Amino acid sequence: MKKFYILILASVILLGLTAAYVWHCRSAQTEWTARQTENWNLQKQELQAQIDDISAKTEELKPQKTELDIPELKPQALIARFQEMKNWYELFGNKTPTDDVMKKICHDQVQEAYFIFHGLQDQGDKSLDTIREYLNSGHNVILYQYSDTLDPNEYLDPEKTRSIVVSRHKVMPETSRLGLFKTLGNIKTPAALGALCDAMRHSTNFLEITTAANILLVADKDAYAQAILEACKAIYPNSPGEVQNELLGYIKNISKDEYNKLILDPDDFYSEDGKLAGEKLYRRLQTLKEDGIPLAYEIFNRADTSLKDKSDILDCMERILRGYGSNDQIDPTLVEQANSMFISFINGLNNEDKETLGTMALTLYSRSIGAKSNTSKKQQYLNLLNQLPASEEGSIFNGMRDFMNRAMTVEAGSNEEMMLQKELVDSGLAEKFMKNTHDFFKENPDWKDSRFYKNFF
Repeated sequence: MKKFYILILASVILLGLTAAYVWHCRSAQTEWTARQTENWNLQKQELQAQIDDISAKTEELKPQKTELDIPELKPQALIARFQEMKNWYELFGNKTPTDDVMKKICHDQVQEAYFIFHGLQDQGDKSLDTIREYLNSGHNVILYQYSDTLDPNEYLDPEKTRSIVVSRHKVMPETSRLGLFKTLGNIKTPAALGALCDAMRHSTNFLEITTAANILLVADKDAYAQAILEACKAIYPNSPGEVQNELLGYIKNISKDEYNKLILDPDDFYSEDGKLAGEKLYRRLQTLKEDGIPLAYEIFNRADTSLKDKSDILDCMERILRGYGSNDQIDPTLVEQANSMFISFINGLNNEDKETLGTMALTLYSRSIGAKSNTSKKQQYLNLLNQLPASEEGSIFNGMRDFMNRAMTVEAGSNEEMMLQKELVDSGLAEKFMKNTHDFFKENPDWKDSRFYKNFF
């Protein structure tokens, strides 16, 4: 029994020693872990401090990157490089660059121009004085001049060996001045936009003005609208017809009142010697459509408007009326003005001219009605016919007038219409009309540039 108690006591002692050892080990491990954690935290704090210091220094250096003292990149040095360039026609004459060598020359010069533009852009407002000086000097390099064989909005890609065309407006500015206009727009600061606006005010070049206008309208339409309007109006009177139509788009976008003053001014279509610029008027009316009818009406009724000019106006009225499915889509007052021009033209003819010109006017107007027009539109034509007095008995004009009157009362594509057309052919009226028309233009060769001639031959 005594041995048993001795064994129990030994076990308890052993167990106590074991627990003490385990506790000691755990305590040592915890202490070591705490020390390591503290060391790691200290290292982390030191590293973070170093990172923060590096970041702060990097931020300090950022504004200094464009201030590096590199003479070749200073605005004056960049602009001076334009003086060493040659104009497009000096590189190629009037020829389109076709071989690889010529294309390489073109490509290198354009690349040089872009280097200048981007260099000035990178330096922001520090480039403005130099850009102003260049624009005020009048110097300009033609970087690209399109060939007559290509569309004006396209050019040969200098890096391609095949005749592949790309939009020139997406690839490069035509001139050094245009490139600088765009550079000012890319800098975008208030000072740069102000410099761009000043350059636009002093320019008389359509592309420069519209390039600046596009940038300024996007940047702040309210702030720059008046300046753009004045610049467009300044070059409008002496611009070609196509350019005037484009300028009108900018003017209309800014001021409908100023737009109306310009488009409805009949004097805008007369030269200094008082001659009507028929083609210019025709293009304008085609652009304005029904909005141009009052303008056409005023010019048509002027005492000095020739018979041929009146016929060209009628041709345009026919195209305007024909462009709509129903006259109801046009202000009735405008429709009445268009109709009155046809009536006035025909009633003002003598019997001989009525046989040809009068009959042509009737035919032209019927084309504006169209075979599938609704009843109200056909009635409009019948009303016009009823306002025309009859010509001599048996005349071509009377015959065509009666035919048109009957044609407006039958259904398009019906048997009645086919029989009526056969009757016209069998009567010989159509053949007489064409012969009479042919003889008229033969005897009056000055009418061969008229719209009537182009419509019937």
